[in-house]
Amino acid sequence: MPKYALMFKYRPGAVRAMMDRPEDRAAIVSRAAESMGGSLEAYYWTLGPNDGLIILDLPNGRAAASVQLTMAGTGAVDQVETHELFASDEINELLRQAKAVPYTPPGG
Repeated sequence: MPKYALMFKYRPGAVRAMMDRPEDRAAIVSRAAESMGGSLEAYYWTLGPNDGLIILDLPNGRAAASVQLTMAGTGAVDQVETHELFASDEINELLRQAKAVPYTPPGG
C-alpha cells in the first residue's frame, strides 16, 4: 500500500486548546486513516517550520487528499503538505521509467 507523509502546522489557537486539554491525536488520525481503508504508521511532533509529521499507509492519492482536506477543513491547521513516499528499493525502477519518458525542455 502506498505511504504518504503529511507535514502540518497548527494554528496558535489549536496549540492552546491542546495545551488546555491534551488528547491522543495519534488515535484520532488513526481513525481517520482507517476510515479511508488505511492505517497510521507514525505520528510525530517536530521542531522547525512544521509542528507535526504523520506517516500513513493509504490505498491511493485520493484517500490521502481526503485526509489532507479533512485536516485543513477543521481550521485547526494553518497548512498541510502531503507527499507520497517511495521506498529505497523502488528508486531504480522509477529512474528506469523516467529515462524512457519523452520530454523536451522549454526552448530545447
